[in-house]
Amino acid sequence: MKNKTKRREASVFNLAFLDIMSCGLGAVVLIFLLIKHNTDISTTEDSIIARDTSQIITLNNELKNEIKGITKNLVSEVKSLNNSKKILEKLNSDLKDKEDYLTELKKEIKKSKEIIDLNKKEIFNSLIQVKGKGQRNYLVGMNVEGKRIAIILDSSASMSDELLVNILRRNKKSNKIKAEGDKWQKAIRISSWLLSRLPSNSEFQFFSFNNKFENHSINKTWSDSRDQSSINYTIKSLMNIFPDKGSNLALIFKELSKVSPRPTDIYLITDGLPTLGPRGKLFSRSMVSPGERVEFYRDAYYVVSRSTLSDTKINIILLPMEGDIGAGENYWELTNYTNGTLMSPSKDWP
Repeated sequence: MKNKTKRREASVFNLAFLDIMSCGLGAVVLIFLLIKHNTDISTTEDSIIARDTSQIITLNNELKNEIKGITKNLVSEVKSLNNSKKILEKLNSDLKDKEDYLTELKKEIKKSKEIIDLNKKEIFNSLIQVKGKGQRNYLVGMNVEGKRIAIILDSSASMSDELLVNILRRNKKSNKIKAEGDKWQKAIRISSWLLSRLPSNSEFQFFSFNNKFENHSINKTWSDSRDQSSINYTIKSLMNIFPDKGSNLALIFKELSKVSPRPTDIYLITDGLPTLGPRGKLFSRSMVSPGERVEFYRDAYYVVSRSTLSDTKINIILLPMEGDIGAGENYWELTNYTNGTLMSPSKDWP
């Protein structure tokens, strides 16, 4: 019994020791595991931190490089902007200089135009003697003006020369010989001179007449004086006109009275009183006397006074004609009635 008790005590002791050892061993294992786990976690976190730090450093370097590049570009753009600003300032300075030059140039042009206009006015107002028995036996000038201007060229045979004998000689020659006469060439120059000095705000038509009436205007109607093609057309048409046959002044006035709208101003280039009556026929003789010419002129005057042309200003450029001493007096009457001007040009005009 006693021995059983001893064995039981020894077993209990052994069991208790084993438990203690087991518990100690378990504690050691637990501690080992805990230490190992913490070590692994710490290693992983350090690796992540190191990786992130490396990325941050790399990114920081990239940002620094990018900032340097942007700064460099910005400095370059600022320099370029400054250069552009200098160029713009120079351009503005050059522009101002050119504007000042243009202003001065405009002043010079205006001054030159004033001088030209003054010279034109002096030419227009040049004093020219009108021969005749009427009251208007004094010096006159002429301006080209009007809203609707009709230029009329006398193309009768007498326009080929000043002397009767030469007129008769040329009348038997070809049209080319007739057109070569100094008087006819002067009439053509006067026509071109009038066409080149039309007011810019006007319209014009060009007519010629002998025993018939002819319109030399483009489209046979009013043309703008600023239309150079219309003027060139008319000037070219002048080259196809030749002095021939008699002159019927009443006919041209009748035709002009039908033009609509009516001309406000007429410029008639002629050398004397008409040689044909209203019906285009002479009196009983083949040669026309001064008295008969006056009668034909009266017929033309009557047409003007009884038609819409009574309100039209009629200006007459009278070329010299041997033996027609009454032309100046009678034509002054017509121009005076219509508030126009009678002009007898000098030999060197135009």
